[in-house]
Amino acid sequence: MSSLSAGLKQIALTDAGALGGVNTNLIALGITNNEELKTARHKPVKIDYFDQDMPNMDNLIITAETLQPSIFLLKKLIDWREGNMDAQIITYNGEVFKFTDNNKLGTEWKYVISDDKRSCEVTFERAFYSSDWDSFINTSASATAFDLALTPVTGKDYTKYRMPKPVNIESPSGTALFNTILKRTLTIEPKRKAKTIDNISLYDRLMVTLEITGEESSLTKWYNQRGKGISPQFRWKESNGGVLYDEFIFNAGTLVQDEVFRIAGSERDYKLVYKGSVPLAAIAFAFGSANGGSASDTTGET
Repeated sequence: MSSLSAGLKQIALTDAGALGGVNTNLIALGITNNEELKTARHKPVKIDYFDQDMPNMDNLIITAETLQPSIFLLKKLIDWREGNMDAQIITYNGEVFKFTDNNKLGTEWKYVISDDKRSCEVTFERAFYSSDWDSFINTSASATAFDLALTPVTGKDYTKYRMPKPVNIESPSGTALFNTILKRTLTIEPKRKAKTIDNISLYDRLMVTLEITGEESSLTKWYNQRGKGISPQFRWKESNGGVLYDEFIFNAGTLVQDEVFRIAGSERDYKLVYKGSVPLAAIAFAFGSANGGSASDTTGET
């Protein structure tokens, strides 16, 4: 009895129709946590009297948290929504799954910057009719992987690893929220509006949540912060090393400010929460040396 190797060796993504050819906008998730591929029966037809679930569709979910969370990745995940993407998944046992043409996957994700790490948790999902899934499994069992010229083939690139290092957390721009920050989290994720019959997520807005807890908790601080209004401008800037950085600017009227002011027996702090959903049409990206990247960066990789 032979033992099969666990784990996903490569999760590589390209623009729709590009995989194995020009590989346009190739991204490998590279350094990952908690990667998993699993299937389960989807919308089975129930025979109540016999307590049986008859096959109908098979739902595939692939999840992984990448520690290479560039702005390039963030932008492309938005571009690739609603199955607009090719993907190649290779296991450490050598199986190859190619999701192209009529087998494209939907995506959901969560981009996070916190005290502990910077990452993007990505979920790929699609329900296949059982007969189509049988054919796909049979093809995948003997498929040969496309050579995507990744070195190593996993796409692990430690120069693209991003560590937490705040530069500015301000509201409005130019005014620091706290001199001493105790906790901080920025989360950006799709706000799902529906799913297709193939279980592919549809969305046209992003949900943004910022949470910052500071040590400064005087009543004057509290009063002045409330005086900034219901929805002030917000700026979050994170170092990528040297002069490079990622920066998120939310105009006034985008996120609504909430707060938790706390005095306890052993602690006293002030937590600010900024929250709101943003239409995709209202989001703009800027790259290059004037916007935190290298002079030659036109995609947001740096």
